[in-house]
Amino acid sequence: MSSGKKTLLVIATILVVGGFAISFGAFAAAGFNIENLSTESRNWTSTTKTLDPEAESPHSAIVLRDVDENVRIEPTDGDAIEVTYWTNERKHFDVTDSGGTVTVEGSRDSYIGIMMIGSFEDHTTVVKVPRSYAGSLDIDIMGGNVDAADLDGVGSVTAKTASGSIKLANLVANDIVTSAASGNVEVRGTQCSYLSATTMSGNVEYSDVEASEIVKLDTASGKQTLRNVSTVTLDAHMGSGDILATGIAATDAKFDAVSGNVSASFTGSDSEYAIEASSVSGNVHSPAGSATASRHVSAHTMSGNVTLTFAEGGASVDRGGTSSSDGGLSAPQAPEAPEAPEAPSL
Repeated sequence: MSSGKKTLLVIATILVVGGFAISFGAFAAAGFNIENLSTESRNWTSTTKTLDPEAESPHSAIVLRDVDENVRIEPTDGDAIEVTYWTNERKHFDVTDSGGTVTVEGSRDSYIGIMMIGSFEDHTTVVKVPRSYAGSLDIDIMGGNVDAADLDGVGSVTAKTASGSIKLANLVANDIVTSAASGNVEVRGTQCSYLSATTMSGNVEYSDVEASEIVKLDTASGKQTLRNVSTVTLDAHMGSGDILATGIAATDAKFDAVSGNVSASFTGSDSEYAIEASSVSGNVHSPAGSATASRHVSAHTMSGNVTLTFAEGGASVDRGGTSSSDGGLSAPQAPEAPEAPEAPSL
């Protein structure tokens, strides 16, 4: 090894050892507690703001915007909306009450530091809603989870997060709209007229849902799971991932996947449904159904298998890549052209 390479090796070794020593010294100075290494201030202050009672000043909307804290919506036996939030010298909240709309807006000052370690404490923003509240909930955050449970009779619910999960449980509402760019959406024990979930990268799970009109799912990459979903119109779109549905009751059900399997089981008999199922690259396992039925099931995938089953009715049959209620004979095949006669010999 040349002297130049030896010198570089010695310098590199000194830098590595020196860096390790500095890191160990900083960790020791922090009392060997990783939380103490955070550049995030530990001087957090919790504030609870109580709005005017609903009996005196009824509200029609609650709007929440934030950048990086979790949000939890829960009921209260009181008659006033309560908002609990956390602040420090960089994190701020502004709560306003105007024209029947409560607006909660969180912001954070920009910061450039050598070490950016977030706080390990729970600084969830909590909004307590009176059980008598019948207005709307509009939640839109950049990073964090959204949880809402046990709300009976709210007008509409909109929950969006760019990076985080959404969990809604035991809700009774008119319309429910959810969206997660990177995260999962879970809705269970819910009654509504309209329910939708959109995810770019994440799973969607519906369980014990009753929707009087429409249930929609749209996922770019993830998995869709539906259990005991009852609605008039069910519309599920999947880019890359499987669709698994059990205990489905719908007048018009549509499952559409680009890459992934579609498996759905329905209450009732297959004779109650006109069935269309196909796979460009995969197998189809489905009963025949009835072409004159008033209910419809449509299941298609470009790459994957399609399996449809019913609680009652005929047995499912493997039908290759296509199945329909008319037995796959929606268009009769043209007869083969007759062979051309031989030319007469001279």
